[in-house]
Amino acid sequence: AMLMLHFVGEHVSNNHRPQQYQDLTPLQASLWNIISRLPDRQSILLPTMSALCLLRCHTEALSLYDQIIKNGYLTATDEMAQHRESLQQRTERYDYKPVGNAWASANKHIHRLLSLVDVVKQNPKLLRSKEVLGMLHSALSTTMRSCTASHQPETALMLQSWMKEQTDKIIAQDAIAAENLMARRYARQELPQQDNRLWATDSSPLVRAAMLETLSASGRGEAALDLFFDSKDDAQKTPDMYTFVAKHYERNEDWNQILALYQDAYQSGCVSEEIGSLAMKAILHTEKDALTHVRAIVEDMAVLCGVSPIQWTESRYWYLKKSLGFDMVRRLLFWGDQMYIFDEMQLAIEELAKR
Repeated sequence: AMLMLHFVGEHVSNNHRPQQYQDLTPLQASLWNIISRLPDRQSILLPTMSALCLLRCHTEALSLYDQIIKNGYLTATDEMAQHRESLQQRTERYDYKPVGNAWASANKHIHRLLSLVDVVKQNPKLLRSKEVLGMLHSALSTTMRSCTASHQPETALMLQSWMKEQTDKIIAQDAIAAENLMARRYARQELPQQDNRLWATDSSPLVRAAMLETLSASGRGEAALDLFFDSKDDAQKTPDMYTFVAKHYERNEDWNQILALYQDAYQSGCVSEEIGSLAMKAILHTEKDALTHVRAIVEDMAVLCGVSPIQWTESRYWYLKKSLGFDMVRRLLFWGDQMYIFDEMQLAIEELAKR
């Protein structure tokens, strides 16, 4: 995953793939585009295959080797053949399925992002458009989350850093081109001031939310908190950002901070079911009269979803039972002390009937 991004600026796109790469998939072509530039290709190919397998891309690893040998890019040796056979046996033993592979999905998002950046590089003026900037932010956010979901948060952080560098370079190119054009026309008016905050990738709420998730997943919880509280503008915060911070507090069992964060999210209009559920869990650890306070949050969640508190609780019964405990949930549903077992059975039967 990290190797692919070292040459991220020279990826092989689907539309402009060299003839010698036509038999390779985009992931294989990008990797071979890197390996082919190195002096000892064989010593890099075998670890690359192993790395792909660790990313659960076993089919891609085997296919990469087969296509490289088939097309004559490398001559097979006994060591290479044994390595391929070992990976083949491991794949068959554990019956790995390519469907739903997290890194395969992340790789697709990376290629889409890089293709979009290539288009903007060819026409830097596009970056002046807020619509194009929004597309870049959306693509970067999705790609970072895909990398994090495939347990590669460091790759997501590298990609975000690279994106900032590329954006700055494109802006500089556009500014110089505009200055030269105005000089040729003997224009005396000043160039408009560039709003660097507008173009900075970390100023986008989408990207900031992805950064929070990535930093948290990589064990940088304090850095995630700094990023969250660095923004004084509530408009820059999203429900996802509040949720990621609340999950960090949950891991540290900082229940009072979760409750304060919930109040902040509620006042900012960024409340969500995820942070509401965490706040209810925090109440059990901090409040003596927990039932009253939990009911208040249930009412907030019901209003958010447009249903009654009873309907909301019933629809999330099994999750709430695991999170809050059976006794708390049955009291939220006003089940009696004697027949609550039958009430739960009836709820389960009704859910089965709906399916």
